[in-house]
Amino acid sequence: MGRVGLVEAPEFFQRFDWASLGVDAVVNCGRVSDRILGWVDTPDVTSIVYCADFDPIGLGGYLRVHGRSGAKVEPHQPANLEALFDQFAKLHRPAGPKWPNASRILVLHLIAKNWLPL
Repeated sequence: MGRVGLVEAPEFFQRFDWASLGVDAVVNCGRVSDRILGWVDTPDVTSIVYCADFDPIGLGGYLRVHGRSGAKVEPHQPANLEALFDQFAKLHRPAGPKWPNASRILVLHLIAKNWLPL
């Protein structure tokens, strides 16, 4: 099989140039099931590119796949990721001077920034 792309969002699945990542197969899986985890953990799958939304659910999915497949999985991280956050994150920020649960948001930011929890 070779290199596999796991995709959380159907829109990304339909619009992305998969050849640019060099994947042999692409699975639009939403939340990764135990069945898919078992399949990508076989020797037939040599590497995994995890393509998810950059939110707590997407990050949780990545950590779940990484917990099962280890170094075989890498997150898809566009070269312009920081610029994309600057451009689009503002659209989703709640109004007001403080975010609710600011300490949790900081922790999620640090996990996302480092791609690992403590």
